[in-house]
Amino acid sequence: MKMYKNIICGVVAVFLGVGCRTTPWVMKVESAPPGARIYTGSNTNNFLGTAPCYVTIPSKSGGNVYSYVRLWALPPTNSPSLGARMVTYPGTPVTPVKLPDSYFFDLEKASSP
Repeated sequence: MKMYKNIICGVVAVFLGVGCRTTPWVMKVESAPPGARIYTGSNTNNFLGTAPCYVTIPSKSGGNVYSYVRLWALPPTNSPSLGARMVTYPGTPVTPVKLPDSYFFDLEKASSP
C-alpha cells in the first residue's frame, strides 16, 4: 500500500511541476532592411524590439509552444517598396510547434496575394 502511495505522489508531482512550467525562449530576429519594429500577438500592441534584436517568447522546455505565436515586422520607413510581414507558429495542445533559434523578415520581398 505504501508503494502505491509513493507512486501516486510521484506522478502527481510530475504533472504539477512540469505541466505548468514555462521557459522563456530567446529568438534572434533580423530584417532587411534593418530597423523593422517587431511585435507579437494578434495585432501590434505588444512591441518586442527593433531588428536586429533578441525577443523572448514564453514556451515550454526546448522552445515548444502549445498555442499560436504570431510575430509581426513593420517597416522602419513608409517606403512604398517595403511591406509588413507576419509569421505564425501554429502550436496546439495536441501538436506543439518548436520555435526556431532565429528568424529573418525580408520586408523588401513582394508580398504574396
